[in-house]
Amino acid sequence: MTNGYSCEHILKDVSLKIKKGEFVVIYGPSGSGKTTLLTLISALDRPSNGVCYMFNKNTISLNESQLTKLRSEHVGYIFQQYGLLTELSVYDNIKLATSLQPDKKKLLDIDELLKSVDLFPHKYKKASNLSGGQAQRVAICRALVRNPDILYGDEPTGAIHIDATKQIMNIFCNINQKFKTTVVIVTHNEKILELGDHIIKVDSGKIIEDYINKNKKTVAEISWE
Repeated sequence: MTNGYSCEHILKDVSLKIKKGEFVVIYGPSGSGKTTLLTLISALDRPSNGVCYMFNKNTISLNESQLTKLRSEHVGYIFQQYGLLTELSVYDNIKLATSLQPDKKKLLDIDELLKSVDLFPHKYKKASNLSGGQAQRVAICRALVRNPDILYGDEPTGAIHIDATKQIMNIFCNINQKFKTTVVIVTHNEKILELGDHIIKVDSGKIIEDYINKNKKTVAEISWE
């Protein structure tokens, strides 16, 4: 799988396989190509060469309507930019995402999600009045509420403090374990590597390491300082 813009390749001959139920951590420095890799394996973009299969469909052969359907049925995203509607409340921003999940039985309880990230007291606060860390936690709840089959996070803890990072990563771990949701996290935080069972390290547009972590830890077992 290769991807390029302006005739300059960002990813070069990348090949990987992610299994259902894995907790995958894609790690690399800024500019390494890890976010570009995420956009390809999450069907937000298509590779310029090669193939990319998701739920037995080759995304390179799907039209925009088919890609949208695939994403809405199976995928949850957490972006570096929160993308909240600033005039809506915390609750309503999350509630909007539930309309994208056709199987309503899969939906998670919004109040319980808010409690798990210490946002329940801010349930009716407008998004415009949130701090950066609070906004990021709302974005995470919005992605989780649909209980997607696969959850992609692009630096999901990049703008929050250590305690909130531990809370958020606990949520990801719990979702992965309880619902067998495949979780794929892009990060430059080395500590998060210890949580993953499948580690992919990227640098200069190439995968330099791809291995199973046999010493996976829980959030509580990691020294976050």
